[in-house]
Amino acid sequence: MGVYQSAGTLARVIGPPCAGWAYDLIDNRAPFLSAFGFVIAGFFILQYALKRPKDQAALVGSSSSG
Repeated sequence: MGVYQSAGTLARVIGPPCAGWAYDLIDNRAPFLSAFGFVIAGFFILQYALKRPKDQAALVGSSSSG
């Protein structure tokens, strides 16, 4: 839980200056596009983390029907 809270705090400290830098030097849409990229990356990481191997799914399904 401490690692999770530390990562959130670090994001709140580093995120705004990085977004301001991107807004100022790249484009006014850059912070929003980068946030969209982070959301998409998080979605795919979540999908990978939640994927169960087929062997385990077969074992779970067979044990519950018996």
